[in-house]
Amino acid sequence: MRRRTMLCWCSRNNDAMIRLLLFLLLFAQGVAVHAQVYSVVEESTTDVEYISATEMVCKERRVITVLDKKGLQAADFQVSLNKGYSSLNRFSGIVADANGKVVCKIKKGDLTYSEYSEMLADDACYYRYVCASPGYPFTVTYEWEEKHEDGIVGLPLFVPQNEYHQAVRSAHYHLEASPGLEFGYKVFNVDADVKESVGEKGRKVLDIVLDSLPALIKEPFSPSMYELLPHAYVVPATFVFDGYEGSYASWQEYAAWLHSLMEGRGVLPQDFVSELKQKASQCGSDREKVQLVYGILASSTRYVSVQLGVGGMQSAPASEVHRAGYGDCKALTNYARAMLAELGIESNYVVINTEREDITKDFVNGAQFNHAILQVPLPGDTLWLECTNPTLPLGYLHDGIAGHEALVVDDAGGVVCRLPAYADSLNVQLNRMTLTLATDGGVVAAVRRECRAAQYESLKFFSRLSEVEKRDFLRSSLNMPNADVSGISIGEIKDGEPFFAVECSVESGRYGSRSGNRLFLPLNPFKSTVSLPEEEERRSDIVIRSGGVYLDSVEFVLPDGFEVESLAQPVDVSTPFGSVSLNVVQEGNSVFVVQRSSIVKGRYPKEMYGALRLFVKLLSGISDSKMVLRKVK
Repeated sequence: MRRRTMLCWCSRNNDAMIRLLLFLLLFAQGVAVHAQVYSVVEESTTDVEYISATEMVCKERRVITVLDKKGLQAADFQVSLNKGYSSLNRFSGIVADANGKVVCKIKKGDLTYSEYSEMLADDACYYRYVCASPGYPFTVTYEWEEKHEDGIVGLPLFVPQNEYHQAVRSAHYHLEASPGLEFGYKVFNVDADVKESVGEKGRKVLDIVLDSLPALIKEPFSPSMYELLPHAYVVPATFVFDGYEGSYASWQEYAAWLHSLMEGRGVLPQDFVSELKQKASQCGSDREKVQLVYGILASSTRYVSVQLGVGGMQSAPASEVHRAGYGDCKALTNYARAMLAELGIESNYVVINTEREDITKDFVNGAQFNHAILQVPLPGDTLWLECTNPTLPLGYLHDGIAGHEALVVDDAGGVVCRLPAYADSLNVQLNRMTLTLATDGGVVAAVRRECRAAQYESLKFFSRLSEVEKRDFLRSSLNMPNADVSGISIGEIKDGEPFFAVECSVESGRYGSRSGNRLFLPLNPFKSTVSLPEEEERRSDIVIRSGGVYLDSVEFVLPDGFEVESLAQPVDVSTPFGSVSLNVVQEGNSVFVVQRSSIVKGRYPKEMYGALRLFVKLLSGISDSKMVLRKVK
């Protein structure tokens, strides 16, 4: 690897405050420094020597100035490696205070080494150092070298800016590949200086340079960090992992590689197959057979991640999952696929990202996926099975997969598709309450909450809570101080459109407030979760990730000796983000309140942020509406 001159602001012996002033001067000339900048990456350099399909060396250097305690975490060091495939060859670190004095030298032996993982079995290991502050500002410098062997499905990423409130002065990614080794790359979210060249001995060289990156300030309703942070993917054209050869030439070829990892792993014990087929003979349709298999997953397996060797990408054999009763997303998906195959039902392995809806379709790489599910294409209907949580309704599209793009792996290779998602109008949360008022302001109420479609997830967990936790949860959702919750019951429908409901009785010694002969009562006894975003200059698009309908229906039974003095006026407003309405009607001794709001999932230009704030302010204001009762003389 050729030697490069590292960029630096000034000598390490110079005053660190001069370094900071130079930084401020630099950004004053180029990019404005925001008050919420907590740390600055002075230098980030990555040198990659791509020696062969099974060997690579990566050298890194990062120099970070931490401006205040909010940025302290940026000074920590952590690297994750794969035992047997990668190692940390060398490491050094230096911490300098605001006067440029070196207050700490960090050796490899000072790092915390851990092989602990929440997973049952994992080849990952971690080196970590938690940096203490000598005072602010201070600067930390890390230099290290990694070696990778026989497990290179991707080349090092280029992510010089990896958190909010962090600016970057200078970043450089340098890659040299031996003759005959091809690679591809794609730069995201920044106009970088990119240069391809041919180096010594015919090596193919890639340089990516970034300068003067402003800090990314966290905003409400913002796109994901992946959509905002400058970064680059770099991948080999072909690769070898644990002896399995693959290619990123197309999604079909990458899917074919995934398919090859599953070959021979769908064999089940014959006695179990006989038992399975006997049970399936009682089913009246293929869908019922799928339900049978899904039920077997729920009753006989549990999710535990296993990441040994190529197991980070390859499923455990179906027979092993059957014997052990556990597996990761790949293993459980393969187990379900094997059972369905024995019943003559076609199904396909699917890889997906639970955190991002979209994949970069014009740049093939496996790093875009973090989960596996199963596709079952039945006549007239396609089911998507979440095999790690078969307690969910059959085919339920939970938040981590609904509307997400995925790679379906089939016998012909694979194809990218987008999973369906529930329409906003189906995602309904309905709150009902009949609230009987006492003359002293106390109340007795009957409460019911229903959640449908995507909203089902927001209440599904309730059945797993203890009785105390259930009461606490329901109490926290009400605007009733010291409410006594009792008589809790639940209802659930898993077939068709999923549905979950909770009913309870509530008593409270006080609702609203009393002044003289008047009672001031909130029209909505359900606690609002609406918060008004800050009024500031908007930098990014507005992203509303989930839409739905929220309906609160309340009947107030008035206390004897009181009459209505004032009620809120009707409201009916529609905006691009959704709508809100409020209707209040008195009928005899009751006041009926119906508040309906809808939220529209979507992406909106940043210029609409002011309109969004007005909409949220309207929602918040309606939730705070009151009525006044007056004691009859």
